[in-house]
Amino acid sequence: MTTRETARILLFDENDNLLLLFTHWDNRIAPPRWLTPGGGVDPGETNHEGAVRELFEETGLVVESLGEPVWRHTIALPEGHSFDFADSTYYLLRTNHFDPVNDNWMPNEFDDVLEVRWFSPAELAGSTDDFDPEDVRAILATLSQ
Repeated sequence: MTTRETARILLFDENDNLLLLFTHWDNRIAPPRWLTPGGGVDPGETNHEGAVRELFEETGLVVESLGEPVWRHTIALPEGHSFDFADSTYYLLRTNHFDPVNDNWMPNEFDDVLEVRWFSPAELAGSTDDFDPEDVRAILATLSQ
């Protein structure tokens, strides 16, 4: 059994809008869905270091610290994925609204990422789109309890 360590960021602006990326990594394995910024933790990195790096790569936002994790979850990945499980560590960051840039994307992200946008709380609650396997809306509901 193999596990992929991932670090993800719940990134909110001053109006409580949440930044998400719409991806279609591999339609045979997972449908297109909205994900929080973040991804795999590289060998030798801590989860925090991976989250800071991924945030910069995927949005252009430079931060030194994300604080302590706010949520952690292990899920089974769909059949056909190169890992059996994902162990995801989530950080929460509030920042001023900005326009994300793709200047630091990896080559595959230009194929995989279809859209990057801020969701208002109402848009997030009312969306019928698919979200990451953890479902960001369920994570936010857990954190607000």
